Amino acid sequence: MRYQLAEQNGHIIGMIGLHMQFHLHHANWIGEIQELVVMPQARGLRVGSQLLAWAEEFARQAGAEMTELSTSVKRLDAHRFYLREGYTQSHFRFTKPL
Repeated sequence: MRYQLAEQNGHIIGMIGLHMQFHLHHANWIGEIQELVVMPQARGLRVGSQLLAWAEEFARQAGAEMTELSTSVKRLDAHRFYLREGYTQSHFRFTKPL
């Protein structure tokens, strides 16, 4: 697991977590973005875009075929952000409470 922080004036304003994993169904490495958080006061400053760019470049350099992420169906602003960043919806994720 790799983390990258975004800092402004000595304060953390964002972070991203990237997990590299080999998926058998892809037969290749995938960079899974597990967390992306930008503080409300830093939204609109391209912090999220810069953090995504870091994760994508790290994954590319590590030989990954792609990056992927999951987000709640309720987070419509996040969906628009990821679409603007060039991501496409390609899977459905199913969960079951235990």
